[in-house]
Amino acid sequence: MNDELLFEESEVNNLDDDLSVELDGLILDDTPGLKPGVKLPKNESQWREADWYFRAELPMCDVNEKSINECAIKMSNLVYDYFAENFGTVNKKNALDEEFDKKYANYTKQELKRCYLHLSLM
Repeated sequence: MNDELLFEESEVNNLDDDLSVELDGLILDDTPGLKPGVKLPKNESQWREADWYFRAELPMCDVNEKSINECAIKMSNLVYDYFAENFGTVNKKNALDEEFDKKYANYTKQELKRCYLHLSLM
């Protein structure tokens, strides 16, 4: 009985190894970084316009196991770019925000409180 279980376990391990080798070839090494969030349409007509745009622009990919990542990236970028260009992004930092972040990045909580108190008394 134990020999049968060991044999079956080794077969499962071999199948797992084979599967991981196949999947490794499909996974992209250059994972894209996070982009700022996008604002979405606020009314039905804006959603309808976005729907028309995507129906016209989204490629009809001939998907196979080698091109699925490429097709998904193209579609994702098209959707992201549409909403970013037409509705903007959230939490977009400007030069003033970056200057503020650099200035106060190394301050402790107490130092920030003192600065705030000093500014509020001005």
